[in-house]
Amino acid sequence: MEDVEWLAQRGKSRTPKKPIPLPISQQQILELAQPLDDYDQSLVFGLYLSGARVSELCQVKTTDFSIVAAPDGNKQVKLWLNTRKKRSGTPFRELPLRSSSEVEERMLACVLRHKLTFERLGRKEMYSLHPATIWKKLSKLEFKTSVIEFHPLRVVPNQVLHLYPHFLRHCRATHLVSDYAFGPYHLQQYMGWSSSSPAIVYVKLDWREADRLLRGVTRLQARQRPTAEEELDQEALGSHESQTGNQGGVDGMAKQEQ
Repeated sequence: MEDVEWLAQRGKSRTPKKPIPLPISQQQILELAQPLDDYDQSLVFGLYLSGARVSELCQVKTTDFSIVAAPDGNKQVKLWLNTRKKRSGTPFRELPLRSSSEVEERMLACVLRHKLTFERLGRKEMYSLHPATIWKKLSKLEFKTSVIEFHPLRVVPNQVLHLYPHFLRHCRATHLVSDYAFGPYHLQQYMGWSSSSPAIVYVKLDWREADRLLRGVTRLQARQRPTAEEELDQEALGSHESQTGNQGGVDGMAKQEQ
């Protein structure tokens, strides 16, 4: 409960009126799309990986994907995404679609298979559907998650909900912060918001997060500092080398006298 109390403390005018579902994991998203065909699976995974609005994904073409060289030398998939919102900060976004986990790798492979299939068929638009049609398709899928209610403030677990496209965007933003340590500015640019206000909702730094970061620094310093056993080993090695050097000097002097 303490983890969500800050949402209700943002001010009465900004307190959400409707319940907010908590995000589900990448594995749950993968399992959620299993009953679908390749086209609809690519649609779900494309919405999640890009964090795109449904109106933005409807405009994606096969030529918007490109393979570029990443700084680490590996090949990287890049998506050029046209921002469809008038008040957005940027007219377009270039997003790296990295497969940093096995689940993301399977999602990205499904999207690229769909892209290659449409290229062979000579079709340019990957998802030539109306946003309302996509909403209708995804609403047939059900998932379980906890829900935050605000009147009164409480968390209700194991609620069965129907999937909607914006929920996948919500999950992506949450995972970018929790798994990849995105800050407000980076999240704003990735998601195509006109200001950092929505990003601050995801990147709230409470005392638990601050404590985790500080402990991370402490662990880093501890790894750089030798342990007591390592210091003893270094002292023993140094004394052994000095004794060996002294013995070598004595032997050399004895040979010179002979």
